[in-house]
Amino acid sequence: MTKRMDELEFAAIVAREQGGSPYYVASLCDDLIRLSKLHRTACERYCNEEGFVPATIERREALIVRALEGSGIGVTFQHDPRGATVKLIVPSGFTNDWGKEGVCVPTA
Repeated sequence: MTKRMDELEFAAIVAREQGGSPYYVASLCDDLIRLSKLHRTACERYCNEEGFVPATIERREALIVRALEGSGIGVTFQHDPRGATVKLIVPSGFTNDWGKEGVCVPTA
């Protein structure tokens, strides 16, 4: 799939699960994709020992948690950048990852 198709599929999943206004869903998805890219980059740099410290990753995780407040959607983090580093836990239990842990936030 293309990057744009991944982002549109992600937005459709969030819209189905969250049920908010289209503007809110679009804004939430945009924030989550942007913040997840920053999280993934921090995880890559940390794994490559490029001077990033765990506190940088923790700050990015706090921003993602704050973005999800009030949405009814949870989040789980991994720090291995070879896969999705941010996954959403949606109310229906739907997953789109191999480990059946959550909905992957697209970053590439």
